Formats: sequence, structure tokens, C-alpha cells
Amino acid sequence: MTNQVPAKLTIGASDLLDLLSGAIIATGKDDSLPTLTGIYLESFSTEDDLGGLSATATDRYRLITGKTHYKGEAFTALVHNKDASEVIRALKPLAKHKEPRGIILEVTEREITFRLPDQTFTFRLLDGTFPKYEHLLEEHKEDTGHISMNPTFLGDFAKVPGMNKGVPMHLTFQGSNKPVLIGLGQSGDTVQWRALLMPMRSSA
Repeated sequence: MTNQVPAKLTIGASDLLDLLSGAIIATGKDDSLPTLTGIYLESFSTEDDLGGLSATATDRYRLITGKTHYKGEAFTALVHNKDASEVIRALKPLAKHKEPRGIILEVTEREITFRLPDQTFTFRLLDGTFPKYEHLLEEHKEDTGHISMNPTFLGDFAKVPGMNKGVPMHLTFQGSNKPVLIGLGQSGDTVQWRALLMPMRSSA
């Protein structure tokens, strides 16, 4: 997708907070792989009711993507997790107090700006192409003899907004040594989450 220059979208503080704080869980920490340290934001299909904003992240071992429905101009942006953390901190009090004013996102080819009611953040976008991931989330059930999973990574998905309300986590096994699809329900009434976890190597 080619960015409009600039492209703009307005979203509620709580929904943007949920998207960023959910996706950041699966971002990588290795700066030698910069595209994996970022949250991939995509605004798409904006001419009809299917329009939305998604936030996706992967560290090669797990992947999570959340989507919510907001109309705006189409764009893609790869935001470093450290920059996203700053925005998350600023959004928390706004979401807590149910800030009625929307948050404006403006994206150019090299920068993204988050315009909050009382402060503005502008960050340089990460270079590189975010890996293709949609095919990994397609369901292909197979008999599974055994599978080993990292319990810490699995437990991290419990931190996704909405999961602490007792929403069940659904696991779909697709065969030995294949990704496990994780259904996370949804946060509130707006953000829909999908995720996967890569299996650990095991000699069992």
C-alpha cells in the first residue's frame, strides 16, 4: 500500500490504547531486526463500512493482530515499540477518564504524529517491510501428537486488553510443530484480536 501524504485518521483514546497495548506484547527486543521491534499500523478499506485500523506485531515466536472499525485515509506505518510505549502512557489517563475528544493520527512517508488533546508526539517510522502474516492465521486443523509451548509467551496473551475480564482463550492446534492459533475474543465492543504462538523445539 502506498501512503497518502499526509494520511489522517481520528480514533477514540480507549480504542487506540487497546490496540497499542495489546500489540506491543508481541514486539521484539532485538534492534538488529528492526521491523520486528515495531507495531505495524494499517488503515484500510476506508470507503465503506469495512474500513478499520489494525495493529500487528511479531517477534518470530508469537504474533498478535487487533482490528477496530474507524474510517479514515488509508496508510501503513511501522512504529517502534519504545515510541508506542510513550503514547500508551499518555493515553492511559485519557482512557480512564473517558476522554470524549478523538486522537488524530497523521502519517507521512517517514513520520507518524499522534495528536492528543493536550500533547503531540511525532516519531520517525521504522524502515523495512513488515513480514506477511495473514496466511499464518488461516486455520488448518490436523491431528496433533504432541506440542511444546513457551508458558511465558502463552501467559503474555492474558495481558491483552479485555482478557483480564475472564474472557476464555481458545487454542486451535494445527499439527505437530506448527503454529497454534489463539482466539482472544475481543476487548470491549470494538477491538477484535487474533494471535498465534510458534511451538518450542522438543525432543519428546
